[in-house]
This record gives sequence, C-alpha cells and structure tokens, in this order.
Amino acid sequence: MQEQLILGNHNLVYHILQKMNLYNQLDEYYDIAIIGLIKAAKNYDETKQINFSTFAGKCIRNEILHYLRQQQSNRLKANYNTISLEKTVFEKSGNKILLIDKIPSNVNIEQELINNEEIIHLYKAISNLSDSERFIIEHSYGLNNKKILRQKQLAEITGQSQANVSRIIKKILKKIKQEMEKYDHVRNTKSKK
Repeated sequence: MQEQLILGNHNLVYHILQKMNLYNQLDEYYDIAIIGLIKAAKNYDETKQINFSTFAGKCIRNEILHYLRQQQSNRLKANYNTISLEKTVFEKSGNKILLIDKIPSNVNIEQELINNEEIIHLYKAISNLSDSERFIIEHSYGLNNKKILRQKQLAEITGQSQANVSRIIKKILKKIKQEMEKYDHVRNTKSKK
C-alpha cells in the first residue's frame, strides 16, 4: 500500500519543489522531498478522509522546511567561530603579515565588533523562529542568500492568503525586535515629550 502511494504520487515531489521555487536546486532538495513523501505514505490514515496528495504535499513541504532550518542552524554555528586578529595571513622569509595589519586604519574596530554582534544576535533570533516563519522572513528580505519573493509568491508557496502572509511578517518582525531588545540592540526612536 505504502509503495503504491509513493509511486503513484512521485510527481507531487516535483510539483512541490516547483511551487517552493526550489526546482532549479533539484539535486539538493529532491532527496529531502522524497523523504517527506515516504513519511506521508507511512503516516497516512484513510479514516481521516483527507486526500493523500493534500496530506503528502504538507509532509513534503514540512520536510523541506525542516531541512532548511537545519542548514540555517549549521551556518549559524559556523559563524560563531572566532578569528584572531593576530592570525598570520602571509609569511615570507620569516616576515609575518598579521590579519590586524590588513585592516585599514580608518576602520573603527569597536563599531565593527558591535555591528557583528548585532548580526549574530539577529541570526540567532531568526534561528529561534518556526520553520515556516523562518522561510517567510528569509524570502521576504533575502536573508541567508535566499531569493527575495513577493508576498503573493510567499502566499502561493505556503498555501495562505497574501493578507495572512503580511500579518505573519509583522508578527515575525515584532518577535525579532523583542529578541534584539534583550541584547539592547534596538534603540527607542520615539521622541519623548
């Protein structure tokens, strides 16, 4: 039964990848989508009177979003590695050029470190979002090298109305702002009377 469901709905994988604008990255996401289809076949319950293709579509989409979240988490961990300014970047005949020697003198290192810390906290706040929230916010603003999509496109991919996507984006931005306030990165722009 499961094998028939998988074979009979194999084209659904391509359809979902195309709908999520991932078809051009088929090599990377095809296997993940197939895992979603297999999970759908294993967990499908005919008694719930839901069409298998509808159920499988959600499972495939969730599997891809889960994978994207893991990738994001791995990138974040990699960003936490620190680089010493005393690191040798070039050496010849016993003469060393350190990383600090390559930083232009007009750069305010303290401000750069503050900016980098804000970026790290921003990406940490984004990593704490749900898979669907992260997908929406990354594709709304092109974060993590994601393709920027219009709200209409995001609505089609996520199966929601454009108005709902707009509300979700506002809610996500509020969450991120609250998270950034914990680190004192959000300045109050309202004038005091």
